[in-house]
Amino acid sequence: MKAAKLENDITDQWAQLFPVAGYTSGWPQNKDIAHLFIPTTDAVHDANDKIGALRKRLPEISDADLRTTADRQLTLLATQLAWPQPGVAVQDCGDGAFYIDLLTGKAFGRPDPRKWLPGFLDSAAKKIDFETERLTKIPLDVTHRRQCLTAAAYCDATMRILKKNHSAKIDTVLKKLDHFKQTVDGSIKGLDADDVPTVIHALREHTGAPTYTEGYPQLLADLYDFVPSAADLDTTATTWLEQDLTIVKALAAELASLLRLPRGSSVGDVWAEVGRKWPVGAIRVKDAAKICANFADAYLVEVPAGLKLSPTPHYLEPMITGGQDIAVDFLTDKPQSCLYYTEDKTSALLTMLNVVVHEYSHGINFVLSAQRAGSPLLNLAGPMQVPLTEGQAFWREWDFSHAAADIVGHSGLTGRQRDYLNLYGQTTAEQSQAIRAAQFETYIWRVVRHLRAMCDVEVNMGWRTFVDFLDQAGEQTGLTEEFLFGECFTFLAQPGYAPAYAIDGIRYGQLQQQAVAKAGTVKDFNTKASAMGFYPWTICDRKLRA
Repeated sequence: MKAAKLENDITDQWAQLFPVAGYTSGWPQNKDIAHLFIPTTDAVHDANDKIGALRKRLPEISDADLRTTADRQLTLLATQLAWPQPGVAVQDCGDGAFYIDLLTGKAFGRPDPRKWLPGFLDSAAKKIDFETERLTKIPLDVTHRRQCLTAAAYCDATMRILKKNHSAKIDTVLKKLDHFKQTVDGSIKGLDADDVPTVIHALREHTGAPTYTEGYPQLLADLYDFVPSAADLDTTATTWLEQDLTIVKALAAELASLLRLPRGSSVGDVWAEVGRKWPVGAIRVKDAAKICANFADAYLVEVPAGLKLSPTPHYLEPMITGGQDIAVDFLTDKPQSCLYYTEDKTSALLTMLNVVVHEYSHGINFVLSAQRAGSPLLNLAGPMQVPLTEGQAFWREWDFSHAAADIVGHSGLTGRQRDYLNLYGQTTAEQSQAIRAAQFETYIWRVVRHLRAMCDVEVNMGWRTFVDFLDQAGEQTGLTEEFLFGECFTFLAQPGYAPAYAIDGIRYGQLQQQAVAKAGTVKDFNTKASAMGFYPWTICDRKLRA
C-alpha cells in the first residue's frame, strides 16, 4: 500500500498506541505484540507530543480530503488518550491473546510467537496492574463495574486458551486479573454472574442516580464525527424508533394470525415463534453464506477476492457467537477477511441469514477499501470506520430482505436468484411467508439499533440509568429485558459507537435510495462506497451524495 511519508508516520503512531490492531493489520513495523501501550502519565505526554509534531506536518498531504482525514485521525488518537473508558485496557490485553491464537492458527499461519510472547505477557500484566490502580482513583457506578467485569471475563477466557499452547507467564496475568476483578466488583453479589437475570437484579439493587460520562460530547464529535448534538441524536433515534415500532407491531399482528398465536401476543412472543416456525433445519451456515455472497455479487455489491468462510475453531467458540467477520492484513496488498460461523449457536433461520449478511458486509467493506482506497489512513481500525462500515452492514440486511420480496413469484429468474429464494422455502407460498417474516426480523433489528442509540445517549448524558432505560424499552417494544440487556449493555463500553452505527446507517440507506432514483444501481453505489475508504463521516456523506 503506497502512501506519502506523513501518512505512514501517522499510521506508525496509531500502531504504537494500538499494537494489537497494528499486528493484525499486517503493518510492517508491527510484526509482533511484544509491547502493549500502557497509558502512564509520561507515555501519554510523549504520545501527545508526537501527535502535535505530526499535526504540524499536515500541509505535506496535498489532497484536501485526505489531509482532513489525517487531521481527524490525530484528533481521534488524542481524544482516546484523554478519555480512556473503564476496563478498555483489560479488553486490549484480551484482544492480544485472541489474535495471537487466531493468527498463528491454520487459517492465517503467522510465525510462531514464542520469541516475543513473554514480552507480550509481561506488558499485559503491567497494563492490568495499571488499570486496576487507575480505577481505584475514579468513581465507578455499578454499570461501570459490570463493564469492567465483562472485559475481565473476556481477557481471562482468551488467556486460558493461549495457555494451552504457550507460556507459564500466563498464570501471572491471570492472578493480576483476579485482583482486578476483586477491585472493581465492589463486593456486589451477582454482578459477575453469567446468567442475565441475576446481573439485572444486581444492577437494580445497586443503581443510584444517573451519572454523566465525562467527555461524552467530545467523544461523539472527535471519534465519530457527529455534527448533531446529543439531544438531536436522541430525538432522531426516538423518532425512528416510533416509526419502525408501528411497522413492527403491524407485522407482529399479521404473523401472529398466520402462526395462530393468541390475540395480543407481544412482539417478543411472535419473534420467538418465528424462530420455531423457520428453523435452520438442513441448511448449513456455509451453504447459506455462499448463496448470499453469490446473490450479492450479482445484484447488491461486488464481492472481492480475499474473503474466507470458515467454521469457528473450537477453542475460539466461547469468543464468537453465531458469526463474526475478522479482517486481517488490511494494511497490506493482500487483505483478508474471514467470516467465522458457529453452527450450533443459531437455531433460527432468519436470524442466521441476518448474521451472515451483516458480517459478510463487513468483510467486503474492509477488503475493498484495503485494495482500492490508496492510503493506510483510510483503513485504520478504529472509531472512524464505524459510521460507514456499520452503517453499510446495517443497511445490507434491508437490501437482502427487500431484494427477496422484489423477485418472489416472478418468472425468468437467474440461478442465483432462485438459489437465494430457496433459502426461504421451496414454493412461492412458503417463500412469501418466510420473506414477510424476514422483513419482521429486519425491522426488529432496526428497532434494536434505535434503542442502542437512545441508550448510549441517555445513559452517558446522565438523563437516566441503564435499568430505567431497560424498563422503558421493554414496555415500549414488548421485547424481554434479558434480550434488551444483551443488545444494549455491551455498547455502553464504547460511548458514541451505537449512535454512529444506527443513525448513520439510516443515512446510508437514504443516500443509496437517492442514488438509485437517479438511475444508478444498488450494486454500483454499494461497491463504490465500500471501495472509497473510511473518511470522517461528514466527508463520507458528501462523497456518497456525489
